[in-house]
Amino acid sequence: METLLSLMRESYEGDADTWLRVNAGLRDGLVRAAARRCPYYAEIGGGTQSFQNLPLLTKQIARDRYEDLIARGLPQERRIQKTTSGSTGEPLIFLKDLWFGTAERAACVFLKLLHGIPLDAVQVLLTGFSVDEPQLDDLGRPLPGANGQPPIVRVPVGSLAAQTTPEHLSTWAGFGPYWLYGTASVLEQLAGEICELRVPVPRQPVACVTTGDNSTSAGLDRMRQAFGCPVHSWYGSSELSGYAAGTVPGTPEISFAFNPWISYVEVTDEVGRPLAPGEPGHLVLTDLHNHVMPFIRYDTGDRAAMASWSIGGFPVVTGLQGRSQTERIRLPSGRVLTPVSFADVFQQERIAAAVRGWQCAQTGPNSIEIHIVAGELDVETINLLQQRARSATDPDTRIELRTVDRLATLPSGKRWLLRAQ
Repeated sequence: METLLSLMRESYEGDADTWLRVNAGLRDGLVRAAARRCPYYAEIGGGTQSFQNLPLLTKQIARDRYEDLIARGLPQERRIQKTTSGSTGEPLIFLKDLWFGTAERAACVFLKLLHGIPLDAVQVLLTGFSVDEPQLDDLGRPLPGANGQPPIVRVPVGSLAAQTTPEHLSTWAGFGPYWLYGTASVLEQLAGEICELRVPVPRQPVACVTTGDNSTSAGLDRMRQAFGCPVHSWYGSSELSGYAAGTVPGTPEISFAFNPWISYVEVTDEVGRPLAPGEPGHLVLTDLHNHVMPFIRYDTGDRAAMASWSIGGFPVVTGLQGRSQTERIRLPSGRVLTPVSFADVFQQERIAAAVRGWQCAQTGPNSIEIHIVAGELDVETINLLQQRARSATDPDTRIELRTVDRLATLPSGKRWLLRAQ
């Protein structure tokens, strides 16, 4: 990992042309290997036509061509089955490469160093789902991380409410240096409650890092005011890497620098033609570390524009528009459901295999209705879905599950995920 981390530093500080050529070389090597091993890439001419003529890989293609995207001839034990978060309303099952772990850890360390986060600081991870395993020892100290890594304390989003916020802040203050990591919508909610209720923060975090959905300018200001620390954003996805890019310090416009050792980044039109710098389009990424199920020219569903400049070999994009999760459902207990947090309900292999899309609407102060588009749903899958929905809400929340042929859309044609009463 140290070697790869050193290369990331060199490419961030070095000559752009040199390191961008390295990035393209890693991309081309992956494409050649995929054309030899994967029926899908052999069929579309991955080994013969230029990279930019390859069709975009969409979530629907990945679902329909699942078996053909799997590389032949690699050890079975390198396959790690994953599911997407479902924050777009369409969960997806896919495979990751066991060997990606070293690059993932190096990319995370690089972003910590870039944003001034001490490597031994405790990470307070705000997660959308309940946590079963112990997080603290008998004295309230974070348990050591695996393989010598710093501790990660997972805090369920559902436990964040006006009456519990002071208790959480007091607990975190006892950790020593710590940093907050979670979706923008959840961190904005927490910051808003701190500001509105004038709750004191006994010990400021060293940094606040958002991921998963878009921050608003007002939300970023609230986080800085509430936590009294720098606020950064990291970009990634379940299908690719959680640490593919981070915001560039010291720039007036929010810009993301993409790690050339993790992914190859493009901005294209709807059919995959590259767009000129400054022209907004589809954010398209190629995962450089998944040889088991290569994701080449993957349309992330987000939009951005390529900048006309880079930081060393780190390509920069601006105007990144991910999933803006402004809609929330607030239950009488104070628990708040957001599209990102509620998506964890569907992030389970059996459910992801059956559910093709979902929406959740509040039908009363303490009742919700979940609409799903699904194939065959057996009793066990329905029970599992209801159990996970119950864990994301309150014990007395009324939950109704309905299957539908298609999901509702807004007048703009876009599909909503969460709708408050």
